[in-house]
Amino acid sequence: VLVVGCGNSELSEQLYDVGYHQLTNIDISETVVSHMNQRNAERRPDLTFQQLDATQTGFESGSFQAALDKGTLDAMASEEDGALAGRMLAEVGRVLAVGGRYVCVTLAQEHVIKLAVEHFAQGWAVRIHCLNGQQGEESDSSFALPVFVLVCTKFRQAPPFALLELCQGEDGAPTRLASVPELLSAVKERQAYNLMLHKLKGGTDASSTPSLTLCHAATGRPRYTLTVQDSLPSAKLPRSNHFAIFI
Repeated sequence: VLVVGCGNSELSEQLYDVGYHQLTNIDISETVVSHMNQRNAERRPDLTFQQLDATQTGFESGSFQAALDKGTLDAMASEEDGALAGRMLAEVGRVLAVGGRYVCVTLAQEHVIKLAVEHFAQGWAVRIHCLNGQQGEESDSSFALPVFVLVCTKFRQAPPFALLELCQGEDGAPTRLASVPELLSAVKERQAYNLMLHKLKGGTDASSTPSLTLCHAATGRPRYTLTVQDSLPSAKLPRSNHFAIFI
């Protein structure tokens, strides 16, 4: 496993502790690499970190079965109008063996996910997992956006059609999408849904009426519209009666 742009994250250490010992960690920062090697010298002597540029690693082609990216694509996509991230993705594709996977944990900002999906859409299988709701309903986290995991699988020969899928959660059944714009639109819908949930948890403007359209799973056609009406600040209502939902 090649861990791209490892930084000082504990991810590789946690992977090592549960049995993934063949990890190659790279980062462009000499300070980070030195710190991480020192931090793991005693407890994890086989866990090593190398100072390398992710856009030109020098590794042999096809030498890794997986490439793991936690936030590196997000950080690089804004540099050089995406050209730097494009070179990193090309290098990842080169060092992965046939059947190898690029696994990227991302917030899926529009310019980031568009760059990655368009890069791998030709000749790779692209699947996006939406991990919203994984922290449980009682979480008081102020973080509104869902986390996505992009998984791109390298084929020996390009398939005759694009393989684009979206999954809800880690093990949700995949939904096949016909085109890159359709996949990106589905990602944006889930982000909008989570933003709305976050807004409702914290209260809404009493003068606004947020609404949500629920669609039939098989046909995609609208079935119900839920409209949320917040209580007026001056209203004398029971403590539990903060808002009403009209269907």
